[in-house]
Amino acid sequence: MPEKIIYRSKRILEYDDFTRLVNLNNNHSWLIDNSEGLYELWSHCDSNDEKELIEFLIDNFKYTTSKDLNDSGKSISDQIENVWNLTADNTFLVATCDDRKPDGSQAFMQAIKNKFSYSWGANNFYNSLLEAAHKLGDDIEIILIDDFVGSGDTIKKKSKYLIKKLQERNIKNFKIRVVAFAAMEFAKPKIDRLNLEFYSYLWLKKGITELITSDYNRRKATLTMTSLENKLGEDYKNQKLSNLRFGYKQSESLYTFEFYNIPNNVFPIFWWPKLNNNQHCKTLFTRL
Repeated sequence: MPEKIIYRSKRILEYDDFTRLVNLNNNHSWLIDNSEGLYELWSHCDSNDEKELIEFLIDNFKYTTSKDLNDSGKSISDQIENVWNLTADNTFLVATCDDRKPDGSQAFMQAIKNKFSYSWGANNFYNSLLEAAHKLGDDIEIILIDDFVGSGDTIKKKSKYLIKKLQERNIKNFKIRVVAFAAMEFAKPKIDRLNLEFYSYLWLKKGITELITSDYNRRKATLTMTSLENKLGEDYKNQKLSNLRFGYKQSESLYTFEFYNIPNNVFPIFWWPKLNNNQHCKTLFTRL
């Protein structure tokens, strides 16, 4: 196995900062691949409160890997076949993707489809929501598949579209469920109101308002994060930071899957590459 090389900072670090950064790298092996982004993020911290918040968030960050994906496939197939008691005869898994762009839901479904029993085949899986909406017949069970559910907005929009298109085709006897690799807990009530059964392999809490239980510490962390985000530029690639503070819909997510585009539900300090002085910076994660 090739030896990992820790990035050498261009800045002179105090001994305490160096020790803390080394500890973070030692405790979270995924940081080694982007030590430069970590040091860049650390350099934006002007107070110990900001550094402590960064440490807390990284310690609680859910960095998932191909092993997690493999384990999820076994769990999801068991949920569908043995808990919901659905069969290949009339059950169809449908990725939420509905346009030409690469989509995590398609990759996720590709990763789990071989975990089902021998009776399931290629015809049980749809890579496109649009295709499924125009081809699925009556008396069916539909499972919407997504890799990550943040605010729940996507599932709400996609399920309503699917129902509308099926009804337009006079398809009446169907039931829709939702399966995700990872999901924010605060999104579940929104999906429950749609009367959709929802299974997620991983459930995630908001990084500040749910993970920090002390009222004082929660208020302090909120102010500290606001201070950190104020160091970021407002505009980047037709996006507005004001629409993404604390993550999209204030999701406060601490989640990514290795090699995937990081969700915009994650705190922008981890992926927003523009500072308020219009300079660009190396980020811990990349989002296109």
